[in-house]
Amino acid sequence: MSLCSSICPYLQPIYAFIFSIPLWHFLCGLLAIYTLYYYFCKRAKLALQYQSTELNEFVCKNSPSFQRTYRPTFFLFTGLLQTAFYEVLRKVARKDCGITYDRELVKLADGGQLSLDWPILPKNFSMDDGTPILAILSGMTGGRKDVYVATLISDCFARNCRPVLLNQRGLSNTPITTAKLYCGETTDDVHTALLAVKKKHPANPIYAVGLSLGANIITNVFLDSTHSTSAARNRTRSCRVLSASATLSTCTTSSST
Repeated sequence: MSLCSSICPYLQPIYAFIFSIPLWHFLCGLLAIYTLYYYFCKRAKLALQYQSTELNEFVCKNSPSFQRTYRPTFFLFTGLLQTAFYEVLRKVARKDCGITYDRELVKLADGGQLSLDWPILPKNFSMDDGTPILAILSGMTGGRKDVYVATLISDCFARNCRPVLLNQRGLSNTPITTAKLYCGETTDDVHTALLAVKKKHPANPIYAVGLSLGANIITNVFLDSTHSTSAARNRTRSCRVLSASATLSTCTTSSST
């Protein structure tokens, strides 16, 4: 008790000084400290993972976007804040962002099914045999009502690209007709979906993009096709319909088996 009473008198001037600072001065000070922290600490050089080939080396060395320093959004500097912000944004924004879809069910060999959501084309959209088609594979529980999917689809329309959303078994209200659900390590369903897209538009170039878990699946689609088994040779057919593919926000290291 005597120790507390002897220390407190020395702390009282400090307390008095702190509480005498105007609130807006205090907030400006915190903002300045955070700005310095953000500028000097919240930045990183992009880490690129690729096979060392002459083409890949050339692209990586001559693409300005690969040489830039990455900084997160100023007020969303951690993954937790970004996740929380997205959940708020998803509830505030319209669920479908004004996009309507035609759904196509694709039957699978074991009696199951997946679905292809084809967005209704805007009136000013020009579709011909040269129009690229982008097959979108969303995250673990993603679908057409997610903001990031709708944003990607809107960007496709702006670039005269025909998007289509691949929904795995049971996702986005796709009816489940067998006891088998989808798995991120199983790519046969995606191979079937890509072949179905190519069958519907045989003359159009087809591209694919995977986001989050969808990025892992797209990567494994190509890994599976490199095996020498008969099943892998069948999967190679679906890889050959793709002109190119991209992965965004891959959540784990992809399978190397």
